[in-house]
Amino acid sequence: MHLRDGNRILKVNHAGEHGAVNVYAGQLAVARWRARAMTAELAEFKEHEERHRAVFAGELARRGVRRCRTYWLCGAGGFVLGVLTGVLGERAMATTTVAVERVVLGHLDRQLRDLDRLDPDAVTAIAAIVHDERDRDRDLAGNEGMSLVPEQRPTHIHRVASGATTPHAHASVRDCPALEAGPALLRIVRFREPIVHLRQKIVRFRTRVVCSRAQIVRKRAQSYT
Repeated sequence: MHLRDGNRILKVNHAGEHGAVNVYAGQLAVARWRARAMTAELAEFKEHEERHRAVFAGELARRGVRRCRTYWLCGAGGFVLGVLTGVLGERAMATTTVAVERVVLGHLDRQLRDLDRLDPDAVTAIAAIVHDERDRDRDLAGNEGMSLVPEQRPTHIHRVASGATTPHAHASVRDCPALEAGPALLRIVRFREPIVHLRQKIVRFRTRVVCSRAQIVRKRAQSYT
């Protein structure tokens, strides 16, 4: 793994955070008439993700690296996902929120292990996000003396996701199909990686073809002189 791999990971993370911001933006657009009790927390989560997006944007700017080409695609996909889960109701929105948080945090933890000692600046940026998430989790758990397990965090969103505010309080987040929405957002971002590798191979092949043609032209020119 080289520095360019750190750049690629930061670009994907930046696009992913943009997608997460727009998930909450889409949910907020619907929650104002579908789930008013969740609007304040959704706005807080959106602001939280905007800070994370700014961290990755700042690191990319410092490196002089352009943002990911799928940046706007992630934003559009995230907004559509937010609106769709919002239309499905309070439980779907809450479950999506928990799923996105869980999947993204696990994704960042793996990146820290992969980039350890290879790209200290990228590790610093990612670690800042991870620590921020866990500090918020500790604050939430400390306020109510509850576990750090997402389903047990003392917010309205997490109580709804776990079914604690419904007659079926025994239901788990895993019982809701909307749980797949969080990984789906990351799949949109990660789908581009094999495409990028294929594109690089095509560019290298075309470069070799051009070089070969140039050599042929030079040899012909020398034969005429």
